[in-house]
Amino acid sequence: MAKKTQQAAPNPGIPFAMQSPEIPVERAIQFAAQQIDQGQLSIAEAILQQILQKQPRNVFAMHLSGVIAHRVGRTELAVELYRQSHRNSAISRAISLQPWRDVPHSQTVGQCHLSR
Repeated sequence: MAKKTQQAAPNPGIPFAMQSPEIPVERAIQFAAQQIDQGQLSIAEAILQQILQKQPRNVFAMHLSGVIAHRVGRTELAVELYRQSHRNSAISRAISLQPWRDVPHSQTVGQCHLSR
């Protein structure tokens, strides 16, 4: 019986296992977050870009893209991505009614401003 050969990955920057269209977006986001934690920013960025192509308003992908932008010194982009993710989140309306509950988002944006 012939062995199956694994095809070359269409995007060499992303691990082959993460390129299947059946991978749930939530799993891909978790994997991207792990890559960020491990310092593999280019892999995480490639995964997040694919997610944002399919789901341009995905707040988790936007936020993590902001994390990457901040880590590589692109502070203005990071702030904009954090703000976009915040505006698109379902919790944004609740925060507008009770702004004091917005501490994590405000801290993230504040950290970017301090690093300017």
